Amino acid sequence: MSWPFRMAIDSGPALPEAHVNLGNLLQQTGRASEAEAAYLHALTLKPTLAEAHRNLSSVLLWQNRIPEALQFALKAR
Repeated sequence: MSWPFRMAIDSGPALPEAHVNLGNLLQQTGRASEAEAAYLHALTLKPTLAEAHRNLSSVLLWQNRIPEALQFALKAR
C-alpha cells in the first residue's frame, strides 16, 4: 500500500512531507527501520520539520532506543 507515497516521492523527491507520510505507513505496518530511514530522509530535506522529528522519536522509542528518541523529541518543539 505504500505505492501512492512512493509515486509522490518519485515525482517530487524533494517533498519532505511525502517521506514523512511514507514513514508513517511503514511504521504502522511494523517496518521500523524503513520508517526510520524515511523520517531521516525527510529531515535531510527539511531539518526543521517538527512532524519528522516527532515521528522519528516515536519509531526510535518503539525500538527501545530511548536516548536517541529523546534527542529527536526535544527537536520536535
